[in-house]
Amino acid sequence: SDFLNDYLTIMNETIFANHGTIDKFIGDAIMVLFSLPGEPNSTEAINAVKAAIGMQQQVDIFNNEHKDSWDEQLRVGIGIHSGPVIIGTVGSEERMDSTVMGDTVNLASRLEGLTKFYGSKIIISQPTFEYVEQEDSFEIREIDLVMVKGKQKPVTIYEVCNCDPDSIREQKMNSIDHFSEGLKNYRASKWKQAITKFKACVKECPSDRTAEIYIDRCKIYQKNPPPKNWAGEQIFDHK
Repeated sequence: SDFLNDYLTIMNETIFANHGTIDKFIGDAIMVLFSLPGEPNSTEAINAVKAAIGMQQQVDIFNNEHKDSWDEQLRVGIGIHSGPVIIGTVGSEERMDSTVMGDTVNLASRLEGLTKFYGSKIIISQPTFEYVEQEDSFEIREIDLVMVKGKQKPVTIYEVCNCDPDSIREQKMNSIDHFSEGLKNYRASKWKQAITKFKACVKECPSDRTAEIYIDRCKIYQKNPPPKNWAGEQIFDHK
């Protein structure tokens, strides 16, 4: 419990410094709301992404400080989505609790779950990206179009690369044009061209897990093409 409390303490500090409000702890997970009455949505979204970057930087410091205590490194995934939420009170007569609910919360949770699949530290949705894309300090790339459980339409998702190790971050940014071209070819069902572009990404950044995922997908679709009305979406039907 000391380990978990130490971890949650350093996370709290970064969240509060960026005007976030902790809604609740779910085991080792933290649900955070960035809502500043009177402030534009872009300010709230920028605060959320800055907090996420700060949290990942704190994880790196935490791992470094405890590297002699355990073999495994602590890894954290963060999902961010922007939209309306319902703030309500739930529970029974014996125990009541205020919390945020709704589709926005659910999607943020789904994005957090996808970080492990893509090997990303921070994944944000299209609405969040649109609020923060003018922020020059953020290094972001589009990574996929996904259909997640509970959503009727696919959602474009982006990876925030700021807190990757410097060498990997630079490699991903250097190959961002190849990645973007690879995505276009992939969505146009031009598998051979897409593979060429994604292989160029892997050559530049050997640890680019997402580019590797696309190479594998292209090879599968070469043998078993997707349906005719396919728009490039990847379906995730698990929570």
